[in-house]
Amino acid sequence: MLYIFINLKTKQMEVKRKKCKVIMLPAKNSNIVKVYESNSIHLLTGKEDNTNMIYNLGRSKHLYITSDDEIKEGDWCYRTNKRYKDNKTSIFISKCYKQDNNLWVNFKDSDGIYSCLVDTNTIKKIIATTDRSLTKDSIIVGGKGASRTITYTYLPQPSKAFIEKYCKVGGIDEVMVEYEGCKFVCEKGKGTPDCVKIECQDLIPKINSHNEITIHPIKDSYTKEEVKKLLIDFAADGFCEDGKIKGKSPVETAKWINKNL
Repeated sequence: MLYIFINLKTKQMEVKRKKCKVIMLPAKNSNIVKVYESNSIHLLTGKEDNTNMIYNLGRSKHLYITSDDEIKEGDWCYRTNKRYKDNKTSIFISKCYKQDNNLWVNFKDSDGIYSCLVDTNTIKKIIATTDRSLTKDSIIVGGKGASRTITYTYLPQPSKAFIEKYCKVGGIDEVMVEYEGCKFVCEKGKGTPDCVKIECQDLIPKINSHNEITIHPIKDSYTKEEVKKLLIDFAADGFCEDGKIKGKSPVETAKWINKNL
């Protein structure tokens, strides 16, 4: 079932926000480091030398933004639950693959590599990361051998401003990420009876020209005016089911309240 939020007054797709988690994991090489002695996180500038305490004591880390989005073949995933034999060499990230019409992921612990079915309760989709080893697609240009060029596309990344804030405050567990995914197509202009065709797709993170997602902090308090605006937006929202606009269902109402209040 595909649900896409539409403003019924303006007949326009509106950017929505989803609550996502921020995970920090060990990295082989990264400009994000954690100093365990002081329990602090730092962003290296590249100008540090071997006399710098942070450079010497810091342990490289990468950030991963995970969501409850539907997991599909080829998506990168993170395993949230720990196994009793997990250690510092364990691998909690893997690319999802399909076998016998089921989705699987491979992980690693001290016993070796093991496969498991995708369980959305414990395995979450990675929608953005500072880890450039998580590629999306590869394009091969040219012939064979040395004449062949391979170009990779990468997962979106959090902005530099967010990374700086993450380090400054010592870590952020949850954020709101902007999503988009549906628009009206009008044959004779907006507001006419012909403005009824809708192009819908799964809601996906909104990406800017720098391949960055848009992140907002989690709100824990609201003014009276903000609550009024949220209720007005709620009343104007509908959802698109199989290309048709409908009112908000009870399930979607509950989801909306959980995500926005």
